Amino acid sequence: MAEDAQRQLMRLYLRAGTIGLALRQYRQLEALLRQELGLTPSPETQVLFQEILRQQGGATPRVETSPRQPARKPPTLPFVGRENMLTRLLAISQDAIAGGGVTVLMQGEAGIGKSRLLDELADKLSASSPA
Repeated sequence: MAEDAQRQLMRLYLRAGTIGLALRQYRQLEALLRQELGLTPSPETQVLFQEILRQQGGATPRVETSPRQPARKPPTLPFVGRENMLTRLLAISQDAIAGGGVTVLMQGEAGIGKSRLLDELADKLSASSPA
């Protein structure tokens, strides 16, 4: 289980406006970490959870984390060469949002652009969702 992939899924749910699914994903991750490893989610995941709650309007106590320097986002390079996959993922996502559930597995070697593809998908979904 890769916690960063779980966070990405929570972000996708959040950007798609399905806050309940984002919360459910966090709760499942939290239970899995506790049961299998005796751990709690990382501070980064807990911060994302608080953001999800904030957007939901939930009023739960803030999870304190150790102070860190804010991460700087690197400059965004042009998205090239994966447009066909992005188009397919957008279609699948729109179908899922419209009422059907779907699971998509994305796999491949490290560094081939899986995370970038998901970031582009999230940006497109966020831009197309009503404000």
